[in-house]
Amino acid sequence: MDQPERKSTTDNRRDFLRDSLMLAAVPAALAGNVAQAAFVAAKSTVNASATQSIRVGVLGCGRRGLQLTRTALDCSAANVQVDGLADIFPDRVQQLYRSINGNFVDRVSVGSSGRYTGLRAAEQLAASDVQAVIVAAAPGFRLSHLRLLADAGKHLYVERPIATTREETLQVAELARQACQHGQVIQFGMQHRYQPFFTTLVEQLHQGVIGRLLLARVSLERPAEQLPARSKRVSDYDYRLRYWQQDSLLGGHPLVEQLSGQMDMVNWIAGSAPVSAVRSAASDQELAVEMTYSSGLKLDCQLSSVAPGQASGLSVLVQGTEGWCDVLKGKIFNQSNRLQWSAPGASADMQPVIDTWLNNVQSGLGTCSYQALDHVAAAVEANLTALLGQAALAKG
Repeated sequence: MDQPERKSTTDNRRDFLRDSLMLAAVPAALAGNVAQAAFVAAKSTVNASATQSIRVGVLGCGRRGLQLTRTALDCSAANVQVDGLADIFPDRVQQLYRSINGNFVDRVSVGSSGRYTGLRAAEQLAASDVQAVIVAAAPGFRLSHLRLLADAGKHLYVERPIATTREETLQVAELARQACQHGQVIQFGMQHRYQPFFTTLVEQLHQGVIGRLLLARVSLERPAEQLPARSKRVSDYDYRLRYWQQDSLLGGHPLVEQLSGQMDMVNWIAGSAPVSAVRSAASDQELAVEMTYSSGLKLDCQLSSVAPGQASGLSVLVQGTEGWCDVLKGKIFNQSNRLQWSAPGASADMQPVIDTWLNNVQSGLGTCSYQALDHVAAAVEANLTALLGQAALAKG
């Protein structure tokens, strides 16, 4: 059986990114650093007792913010207390509060002073006494939000995408390196890297169970969203802020906002990032780009719209010389389409990554470690991969 081509550590760009971050972190001139001072105070509070609550805040109280908050409150290994909610829109803060207060009344202590709204909401949350923040607001503000929160010494869980431009992605990488250096725990929304079934699946593919990798396909079909008409009483800016997912500046290109995580799955399986990309389709109904890896692996990435009422779906498939793999279902088939291997417990689950983040905060494990910077490097590389696809769509 042909073995997939494996890169040495020195040739792996993700390792290069991680090692560069690690080397940059060595000269630690921490004296007088505001973030370090804030973190030391927070860390002493967290470690005072293993059972003491972690005071968590949420920046961005929409659908994703609610999912992540519920997941944090479901963490069994860390004692979590939600103390702050922040969003531009007061109704979003109120909706999230009502959604969690009913089921977690003993773990939610958000009074009127802990609800921050308007354009200064992120700044007010950063100035509060929460120790850790879930960042799920519009990606167009990601860098400015992270700067505020990191400078305040907060531990951070950052939802994808980590930025909407190449320049801001690299600035987030530097900010994350400094946060790790100062002892803060920073985690990015790459939950698949914390799911045991996916780790085992990647090991199977690296061992050559489907032979040499030839083709990967990431496909997302979704209904075209019909936004409500803008009322004359609502400004154009407020309308864009409320529906930022449909705004290319505030939400990022759909390829970046929707599929950067799936691209990271393929990068992990391939052992590197793609080196080139070309547009293969660009219309109102379909966006598609083909990326090429140095090993010769081709990645076909498709984002298409379906009519309202039609089924939508996401898939990640990998084809090799000896078989193929349905990545999201954790199943590997031979060339005759017979099931050869199935991962136990294959399901999308945010709990492991949130638990890891909170456990590290609880344990004071926010050190500038090899593992922490490897996570940062993988998140940066995934975002740059998605931005490469965006550039190919724009330039052909």
